[in-house]
Amino acid sequence: MECKKCGGTKHSKNGFIKGYQRYKYKNCGYQFVPTLQKGFDKQN
Repeated sequence: MECKKCGGTKHSKNGFIKGYQRYKYKNCGYQFVPTLQKGFDKQN
């Protein structure tokens, strides 16, 4: 995964939000929750 803001790739776990694991990029501090795009199945 690559950061939208700084382009960095190093991240660490940073708690949970609404039952999903939250991550934080080490370079810029941007927090994100990786989710599937709407309209796509997990199985495919």
